[in-house]
Amino acid sequence: MFKMCRFLVLVLILCLPIIADAENHSVTTGLYKVYFDLGLPSYDAYNVIVSPENESKSISGGNTTAYQFTIDNTVGFGRSATVIITHYEKAKPILSSEDVLKLLEHKIIEQSNLILINLEDRLIDGGVGAVASYRSKDVEKVTYDAIYQPTFDPSHTFVEIVTPCPWDEGTQQLLKTFHVEKVK
Repeated sequence: MFKMCRFLVLVLILCLPIIADAENHSVTTGLYKVYFDLGLPSYDAYNVIVSPENESKSISGGNTTAYQFTIDNTVGFGRSATVIITHYEKAKPILSSEDVLKLLEHKIIEQSNLILINLEDRLIDGGVGAVASYRSKDVEKVTYDAIYQPTFDPSHTFVEIVTPCPWDEGTQQLLKTFHVEKVK
């Protein structure tokens, strides 16, 4: 019994640093605060580069503003992600699961140098979304692209996350922990 207790205490001590390393990080860009965990141990393990807001007029005449930031790993190679949140002044249709799949598939297939590997619907941040994996015809490295409309304002907000991070080494963790809130 005593050996079992010592073993359990040892396991707990060894696991505490792993538990402590898993933490959500956040970034505020424009109207939105984004929470995420890319599986990196601390704030020192990455840099966040927030791009200037990109405003434009849509075909229908409404204003569109894109908020973008990149998470760059500073302790290794391949763990990065680019997030683009687009805010539409005029309401857009709320997409079904099938619509989101078609939209993402079309985005990838229209680029002649990309090969679609897999395409699946997936709940992201509680909203209907899709995730695709693809690669360039010239390079074997897989990239993941995820899109969804957040539940707090699906007719005015659209989110895209692009990452070359391997699925089991950050992408899955990022999509499971990704959350957007409107702050203004």
